[in-house]
Amino acid sequence: MKLRNKILNVSLLSAVMFAGSVLSSNAMPTSIYSGVDRAQTSIKSSDMMDSKAITIASGDSYADALSAYNIASWYKTKLILVSKDTDLSNFIKNKQPDNIFIVGGPSSLNGLAINQINDYALMNNVKIERISGIGRYETNMETLKKTGYKTVGVADGRNFPDALSSIGLLSNKQYGLKLVDGSMPYNASGLSIAYTFGGTNSVHQNGGKRLFGGDRYTTSQAINNELGVPENIAVSLGNDFPDALSALNIVIANKSKTASMIVDKSQTYFTDGQAKYAVSAKSAYLLGGQLPSGIIQEIKAMPKLINKPAVKPTTYSYKPNPPASKPVVVQSNNPSGVTAAKLNAVLKGPCTGKGQFIIDLSNKYKQDPALMVSIMGAETGFGRYIRHTNNPMSVLWNRAGRSTYPTIEAGIEAGIKNIATNKAYNNCRDFNAFARVYLGYESAEYKNQLNKYYTSLTGRNIYSVRVR
Repeated sequence: MKLRNKILNVSLLSAVMFAGSVLSSNAMPTSIYSGVDRAQTSIKSSDMMDSKAITIASGDSYADALSAYNIASWYKTKLILVSKDTDLSNFIKNKQPDNIFIVGGPSSLNGLAINQINDYALMNNVKIERISGIGRYETNMETLKKTGYKTVGVADGRNFPDALSSIGLLSNKQYGLKLVDGSMPYNASGLSIAYTFGGTNSVHQNGGKRLFGGDRYTTSQAINNELGVPENIAVSLGNDFPDALSALNIVIANKSKTASMIVDKSQTYFTDGQAKYAVSAKSAYLLGGQLPSGIIQEIKAMPKLINKPAVKPTTYSYKPNPPASKPVVVQSNNPSGVTAAKLNAVLKGPCTGKGQFIIDLSNKYKQDPALMVSIMGAETGFGRYIRHTNNPMSVLWNRAGRSTYPTIEAGIEAGIKNIATNKAYNNCRDFNAFARVYLGYESAEYKNQLNKYYTSLTGRNIYSVRVR
């Protein structure tokens, strides 16, 4: 029997989200942290932390704010971003911090919030410490001195995207962040350099392993690929720094691998590389109120990693075999008469353009190609959200080591062959029984999803399809 993770129709996931709420469904658990401004977004994301220590940094200028990573990550504090007119009175009253760091000098970090923090610390005998230097690079070095970080990743301090993308990896490795003027040689100052983030145009001097791409978004993906398969993703805009820096609260609070993913405000959807990476996560956190709606809907439609009932999987090794002697599901090769062009119109990612290939394999194994592609739609978004590699029908849960195939063609054939030859389907006399066996448990939502896709491809209700 084959168990899998399903993708729900986005229309089923259109419930209004609010800050800190979690989508309750069989989709990937998704939380949105968004306030009326950048300061409130950082405060809402800091609710993930149970620490009573806080780090205050500027929400208007990234120059010193990026270095707040070192303090917040080392001391496991909440990170709060403020502007000159930010009112922290309610935050202070509710949270009553017992240790306060301010990163940045008085010229860059002053105003109402700082006055409120200073007054609170004085009245309540709370330790408060301002960490700053002459300029962003000296401030950065002062934050590193304040911590015990001996190994660091290096990013260009003239801009913010590469540094922000690195926080998930650095936090996971327990490394600090060193900012440099990338156009000039720098002194490692006795620190061990593990990574350089960005290409030579960003940081000219080599040091450690260089992680880079053609732009800030592909560099971000290169950094996250180095982190590996994430437990969580924290998604924010890469066009500005505050919301992405607020993701540090999510990264620190989760303790497990949490990738900081940045997207462009003009993106309609994830790139294929971003989608393939994001779908491997168990949960998603969205920072800020300006993320593209297409990105939000795409994340909500990704499958949840569900703990399945204990079933011992059979070992499956792909080998091109002769067609099954007895078809299991449908009585004719292509009862719907679906065309390759119709299938190609919905196939995505590595399955793009494989319509005729799927029809040929369906003929070989005497299956309905429209049903095969409908299953791909419900399982992996027609191939777009392939977890691990080359398994669009999620054979054997779509888990590494159990269900990877050398090519997308091999994975497609394995999926169709699985239905044609797996004895679990021998007693499936109707679509209800087939869907229950394929999924591994009863789900009206999964059946409706298959029916929607099948109907859009063929104009026929899937419940009218006669199975064996």
